[in-house]
Parts: sequence; structure tokens; C-alpha cells
Amino acid sequence: RLIYLMHVVTYQFAEAFTRDRRVLDFGCGSGYGSAMIACGAREVVGVDVAEEAVAFARARHTMENLSFSRIEADAVLPFADASFDTVLSFQV
Repeated sequence: RLIYLMHVVTYQFAEAFTRDRRVLDFGCGSGYGSAMIACGAREVVGVDVAEEAVAFARARHTMENLSFSRIEADAVLPFADASFDTVLSFQV
């Protein structure tokens, strides 16, 4: 529970840097932080290496401006340079 609360506070802090922006959440896990950020962001893309986490995030958090993708641990990210205004990566 303590780790969860730490994550929530961290994402709350990040909201000021993500409002009305396109955001990449690198290492999004189960997606609750990405969903928090999506409430004020223009768009949020959450990526993670854990297939189960991405599947859970997709099923649990459905918003028009929010998407989740699985990536390989050693892969180059499939986004062009300057695709995002803000990149988050907490507790990865």
C-alpha cells in the first residue's frame, strides 16, 4: 500500500508538467498513473515490457486520449523524435 501511495503522489506531482500535453509514460505498469495523467493531458501513451500489465491497463483504463502498448525490453521505441511533450518514467 505504501508503494502505491508513493506512486500516486508522484503522478500528482507530474500533473503540472503534463496538462494539455502529449505524454509518454515509460514503464506504465498496470496503467493507473497513466489514467490519472490522461484526465488533464491531451494524449497519454503508456508503454511497458510486461504483457500482463499492458493487458490489464487496456482492460481497466479506457479513455479516448489514453492508449497502452507492449514494448520489448531492448527495443528502440517506435516513436519519432519529438513525438511527446513530456516523458514520465517512475520506479522503473
